[in-house]
Amino acid sequence: MVKVKKFFCLISIGIEKNFSSRRLICAWHLQRHFVSRFSGLCKRNRSLYDKAIILPFITREEKFDKLIEELKKPGNMTEEEKKYLDSKLETKHTWAKCCLKNRFAAGVSTTSRIEGMHKVLKDYLNSNSTLTELFATFVKIETNQIQTYEEEFQRHSKNIETVANNCKLIEELSKIYSPYILKKMKQKFNKSLSYKNEEIISAKSW
Repeated sequence: MVKVKKFFCLISIGIEKNFSSRRLICAWHLQRHFVSRFSGLCKRNRSLYDKAIILPFITREEKFDKLIEELKKPGNMTEEEKKYLDSKLETKHTWAKCCLKNRFAAGVSTTSRIEGMHKVLKDYLNSNSTLTELFATFVKIETNQIQTYEEEFQRHSKNIETVANNCKLIEELSKIYSPYILKKMKQKFNKSLSYKNEEIISAKSW
């Protein structure tokens, strides 16, 4: 039987070989390193320190470059701090949010979501679990999510299924996506399709 660990290793190798995947650095963890390495800057210039530690989360390249220029001005950083910063800038394409916009990352720049999913999987699986148990776990997790979602919306008085069930697009998408995804879609479609036309008020009444 194929073990779970071996299965994920094979998937990882296949993705890297066939889809030119890129390894990214968690922005949150890198920020923790900045907090530690720039502690001296914090004591000398708290305002500049506060700017430095948000480098991983800056979304505009112009702002990012301007801040780097400010940090490197004579007297702002020690030689050791500059050396550390330069070493990180060499791989900024793996952690700076402003550099990730042209790479596929699904909007994720930290590992928190992945770690959260790992925690869920660890409740069901271990390194000796079989591939059959892995897929059964996926089904169980999805079923639990659907149940949680249904219970959440049962507390609302409005029936969110009314409009969405009559949507032809939902009917077509149900052939492709899982029940959980469809549940999420129905909520969005209900909101987008339930707006009512309002009478235009005469300009004289304004």
